[in-house]
Amino acid sequence: MQNFKLKALAAGILAVASVTAIAQTHEHSASCGYDILSNPLIKNIGKSRFDAAMLKKAAPLTDGAVRTASALVSSENFVDVIVYVHPTYIDDLSEPFRFDQSNKPIENGAQFMHNRVLEQFDKLNAALATNKVNALYRVAYIHLLDVELPEVGNTAALYDEFGEIAQCTTGDWLDFVPEFCNTPAYQAAYALYSQSGADTFHYLRSVRDSGSNIVGLGGFFSGSANYDDYAVSFKSMVTNGDDQWNIDKYLAQYGSITIHEVGHVLGANHPNEDFDGKGHQAHFCGELSAGSNFKKQTVMASGDTHLFFSDPAVEIQGEACGIAGVADNSDAVRTNAPLLASVADKVTISSSFEFTQNTMVVDSGSGQHSFRIQRTGDLTQPISVALMAVDNTAWELRDFNFGWQEVTFAAGETYADVKFTALERDGKHTDTQFAVKMMYASAGDISTEQMQVNIQSTNPPMIGSVSLAQSTYAVVENAGTVTLTINRSNGVDGDAVVSVKTRNNTAIAGTDYASVDTKLTLSDGQESATVTVNIINNSTYQGSRTFAVDIAPATEGLTSGTTTATVTITDDEVPPSTGGGSGSGDVDTGESSGGSFSFFITLLGLLVLTRRNFTNQFHNERH
Repeated sequence: MQNFKLKALAAGILAVASVTAIAQTHEHSASCGYDILSNPLIKNIGKSRFDAAMLKKAAPLTDGAVRTASALVSSENFVDVIVYVHPTYIDDLSEPFRFDQSNKPIENGAQFMHNRVLEQFDKLNAALATNKVNALYRVAYIHLLDVELPEVGNTAALYDEFGEIAQCTTGDWLDFVPEFCNTPAYQAAYALYSQSGADTFHYLRSVRDSGSNIVGLGGFFSGSANYDDYAVSFKSMVTNGDDQWNIDKYLAQYGSITIHEVGHVLGANHPNEDFDGKGHQAHFCGELSAGSNFKKQTVMASGDTHLFFSDPAVEIQGEACGIAGVADNSDAVRTNAPLLASVADKVTISSSFEFTQNTMVVDSGSGQHSFRIQRTGDLTQPISVALMAVDNTAWELRDFNFGWQEVTFAAGETYADVKFTALERDGKHTDTQFAVKMMYASAGDISTEQMQVNIQSTNPPMIGSVSLAQSTYAVVENAGTVTLTINRSNGVDGDAVVSVKTRNNTAIAGTDYASVDTKLTLSDGQESATVTVNIINNSTYQGSRTFAVDIAPATEGLTSGTTTATVTITDDEVPPSTGGGSGSGDVDTGESSGGSFSFFITLLGLLVLTRRNFTNQFHNERH
């Protein structure tokens, strides 16, 4: 195997090729590190790609370094990147360290990997925008590149790994094809690189001890690598109980390595690499903290970073973060980024891809299943499609295994099958659901529709039924309260929430009782609960009156039995007497009886008088 060893590194970053380009009126050397450290083959690859871009798109050299250049990105200035991910990186991110409010693991393998790729590129593009670079990085395709990992502690093997990827996956072999490129893994990667029209590559895997603390590598106009230490560092931070401030700071800085290495791809250098005033250096800028003698640094330096390139137009605490022509690497980035965007063209194939079904139903723990993707249109070329699961109530690694999948359609092939596994889940659980979406295609158009997979529980929880213990209750007005019992039967798995409301009949809320409108929770395993209604005592006799208490299930799947109880309030006052002559000598009763008798005599007299008048009138009319 050909050896691409570098003897030493400046700040632990791989030296990149030396090449000359014209930007505005000054000349710069697009080198990182010292010439003696540069790898001749990678240097030639970078120059070859740079020259090809110059032929295709020389216009940016007339204005790419102009500091007032528009920050608007032309549709022609997207740097399409094929992201090579080592499969072990997904495995490393499948061990959960953090959990959300629903106790769902944040780390879930392929989905978390994809989020970290997008986060890297978002922060890189924010840095490009800050420096008014007329280009953006975007993902063209993500491919699992299962190559041999370097020996732990062997720095030279780490360089070999990066050198082989730079050559074999991009096809930049110059006059010969190295023997080590003739492997199925590299041949497949090169085919995808060519078909997707990638302008450059980004390699992503977990960090391993290389003996040099290297966390990233970059080659001029070739590609970049990022060795993410999340699986090691973050796990240690969580295990050791680090302060949240440190954890937040660690997460916020993610992406700075990518920005740094892309800076090398675009010709930016380290802060101590002057090259007679022609190097594109970074510049320390602003205090690290109040009163500190240390300076904050731009992304082309190590330490606490700002996510932008060194640029005199960017200020921190009133201090310009670059010196034009000397400690300024942003003009190289502005010049080369639009050029890099023109290196390759995507293969045009009028194919479309879609799921053959919208939904499917499987049982929990039922093992492996498959669904189909259909290809229509031009079938003459092989094309690859990448897919990813999207968690919903079903979670990757708990309810199913899907991972990051790539489906390759051979020439003439119309259908392809995609497999996943429905996992056995411990304990009782409800039905769950996840989705599958197409992420990227090496050519052609993918469907934006997602396919839903419903996983039926084979051990569903028995949430049961709720019912009022009685349909009628009676309470004396001066008792103060009445308590109703709600029973839960036919299962007590999980929490059961019940809505409880009172309703007027002849009793009036606020006058006879205090209204209730609440939700009552019966916890997992709880078989009964009570609700109390306050009864209002008054001094006026009103007789018996009633109100109703209604319950209703508020938890999905919870059923009900008796849902209404009628509560009768019995008055505690003595009703007024309606009879006469009780012989008790009660004065009030006697007056009441005498008054009634007088009224009766008066009424009888009026009737007699009325009859007499009518008789006289009739007699007079007859005569």
